[in-house]
Amino acid sequence: MKKLLAVVLVLCVAMGGFAALAQGPEYEMISRTREYLADGTPVTVTLYASTVRTRGGSYTQTGKKDYTYGSDWIFTVYGTFQVNQGSSVSCTASSYGTSISNTSWRCTGGSATHSGATATARGTMSRYRLGSVTQTEYPLVSVSCDKYGNLS
Repeated sequence: MKKLLAVVLVLCVAMGGFAALAQGPEYEMISRTREYLADGTPVTVTLYASTVRTRGGSYTQTGKKDYTYGSDWIFTVYGTFQVNQGSSVSCTASSYGTSISNTSWRCTGGSATHSGATATARGTMSRYRLGSVTQTEYPLVSVSCDKYGNLS
């Protein structure tokens, strides 16, 4: 019985470790700005960074930028950057994601690209009422990195 309990405990700890690895990088907030659209809707743009150091002056920097539309939805760009400290940087991957709180909104399109030291995502967010689109927003969000690993 004790052996069985020990095996179960070890499996639980291992699974918890795998779950933590599956969650991805932990991000730290770098900056937050708020503006208001012409219709009065608040838009908040928040920049986050997570650094993975490697040997020498070369490391991977990951960042994301959230575009939050009121309390209805968030459109996010993700970028991965290879930094050679003080000499060069390149964006090696980009993607986008959404989080929708107001069920009348849907993400009806999106794409992510990267070039040089910038990751960019474009989205189409549509609001529906009685099966018809009543409003469409087109978030465009970019995250960039400099050769010192600073995100903007």
